[in-house]
Amino acid sequence: MAALSSPSSPLGAMIPTAASPASSAPGPAPPRALTVAGSDSGGGAGIQADLKTFTALAVYGASAITALTAQNTTGLVAPFMPVGPQMVADQIAAVLDDIGADAIKTGMLPNAEVVRAVCDAVRPAVLLASVPLVVDPVMVATTGASLVDQDALHAILTLLLPMATVVTPNVPEAEAILARKVIGASGSSETTEGTIAALRSAARDVAALGPRFVLVKGGHAPIFKGNRRVVVDVLWDGEQFFEFENDYIDTKNTHGTGCTLSAAIAGCLAKGQSVESAVATASAFVHSAMSPGISVGKGHGPLNHSFAFTNVTVEKFSLLDYLIESCKPEWNNFLTHPFVQRLEDGTLSEASFIHYLRQDYIFLQHYTRAHALAAYKSPHSHVAWALKTALTLSNETALHARLLSQPRFGNISSADLEATPESAATIAYTRFLLEVGNSGSILELRVALAACLVGYGVLGKSMLLRVSRQPGWELHPYRQWIETYGGEEYQQAVKEGSEELEALAAEMDLTRTSKRLKHLADLFKQSTILESNFWDTFC
Repeated sequence: MAALSSPSSPLGAMIPTAASPASSAPGPAPPRALTVAGSDSGGGAGIQADLKTFTALAVYGASAITALTAQNTTGLVAPFMPVGPQMVADQIAAVLDDIGADAIKTGMLPNAEVVRAVCDAVRPAVLLASVPLVVDPVMVATTGASLVDQDALHAILTLLLPMATVVTPNVPEAEAILARKVIGASGSSETTEGTIAALRSAARDVAALGPRFVLVKGGHAPIFKGNRRVVVDVLWDGEQFFEFENDYIDTKNTHGTGCTLSAAIAGCLAKGQSVESAVATASAFVHSAMSPGISVGKGHGPLNHSFAFTNVTVEKFSLLDYLIESCKPEWNNFLTHPFVQRLEDGTLSEASFIHYLRQDYIFLQHYTRAHALAAYKSPHSHVAWALKTALTLSNETALHARLLSQPRFGNISSADLEATPESAATIAYTRFLLEVGNSGSILELRVALAACLVGYGVLGKSMLLRVSRQPGWELHPYRQWIETYGGEEYQQAVKEGSEELEALAAEMDLTRTSKRLKHLADLFKQSTILESNFWDTFC
């Protein structure tokens, strides 16, 4: 089990950059999220809360309305009106066919016909294009009244949940899904330990219905830790539990918390975060939106979604974020390449790994030369980093030689290693880098080199975090490789390299509207594609 405390401010990478001149060329497509939910005329929940959340997270939000409500902070003032299933499907198709979505969330689905229409409409995106689906199972009103009939509940359980990436029930919703009590189901479940055990049990049982991750929210069951009253949300990923803890806030202004949390998870998934990271960010976002407090209406008021814009300084333009966002499909293909997956789970054959080490040994020699060129071309204040990186790469090259000299990898001698023929993919990648180094500017070269440096850092860190927690880690066949790229020395090199790139870009006064950005994005994209092509030869 991993216990994660939500960060005190979730906004490090949330706030959009300050506006650029209106005459500029369009920038890259932003992350996109689609909410399929009911409309709250009071603005505190439903699609209104979802779209506010997306905006606060710098995600482009689109919507498909499933039901119309006349409500305010005191509750519903008239019966809600479901939208016809065909109209719901048409809204979803209109968004996906043109704008697209990097994540989808569902909220209130008022009847079985709408549930089936939503499932049919999103299924190609979710199952074929692997678009994350966040399901907020809106079933029970704050008053305790049921918002769905038994036919709709059955459709949600049998059709929607099996497609879900994440489902986010609170305690009453978990009880509706499981048709049993969650809190108070046993004699010990009202204690702190019993409450957490009950939330875990519910998460595991809901997961049996098919969703990949289950987040059972503990807002209805706050507990005491010492003198602190806290809320713990429990995430189950099918193998282990994660706990997200926040101080309990005693306020009546909680309308829309579930909608906001699920929307924030969807927004973070749209930006490429892992589920665990997205939940941590979303949990902190909701806590922060509750903390400032706003007074709206006479009843249970909404969250303060605008805290993100009023309490935080707008971040500066990040070239690296721009580059990654500009080639998101290629970047994701790089990070999820079959070679990487087999390396992580230990199923990569030794023959393939030996072939990789031989070719990567050659690649690293050229990559080091390219960094030597970077040192030569750099302004004096940036020379030290390039030389330090070359030394790190030299150590990385020596690691390959040491691994290949081991009996399990063939006792390959230095002479034999040096005589390894270059593959076509190695030639294509290394000559591209050297050509940029010889003919391009220092910024162009740094950008071309960044895909490998940063990509290996992201992979090494995430692999080490996941695999080192698993039984038998000590015997993992590629442990030394994972520890090298996930270890402190390489991670520090990635941090310093990223900072150097941003500093160089800042000195050249790049903005999102710079004409040079498209060329830099093309170079980064080409490097990312060549990296994936390089790995293709080992699968």
